[in-house]
Amino acid sequence: MTSALKRAIGDEVEFDFDSNTEPGATRIPANFIRARAGADVIGQLLNANGVVVASRGVECSFRR
Repeated sequence: MTSALKRAIGDEVEFDFDSNTEPGATRIPANFIRARAGADVIGQLLNANGVVVASRGVECSFRR
């Protein structure tokens, strides 16, 4: 999934990815996250030139 571009305010920027449609959230399908080994999501922040300046992978939690 890729969100729309957002400009940082000072040193902060916020993104919202959600399987529930909420105002401002980037919609993901409910089956996007599956139980598997390793990172479920890898986030990357790019600067204005499109260069990756930060990257991190995380495992997602599941709510049933």
